Amino acid sequence: ATFLCSQQEHGKAREFLKESLSLCHLMGDKVGIANCLSDMAVVAVGQLQIERAAILLDAGEALRKKVGGATPAAARERYERVEVAIRDAVGDKAPHPSTSMTIDQAIVFGLES
Repeated sequence: ATFLCSQQEHGKAREFLKESLSLCHLMGDKVGIANCLSDMAVVAVGQLQIERAAILLDAGEALRKKVGGATPAAARERYERVEVAIRDAVGDKAPHPSTSMTIDQAIVFGLES
């Protein structure tokens, strides 16, 4: 998905991430779910879906904190770029409704088209 994003193939990247998210959910891999949600935020920024990106990134970070997972070092810069894009688009008033989302609600949101 990361490579596809670098090639501006955001739709294909999103499909791969949806499949990964479903698989992580089936396996009970909560850190994997968090990473998929955050990576989906990268895709959403590429598709100019800033509010969606903010919700997905926040959901990934909230779940990662809840389960004690660390942000992958290789992804940290990508996630920081998403944060910058969100701030540039909406300022400091970025939406953060995912903090009240359950893990299942975050997964459903991530899988929505």
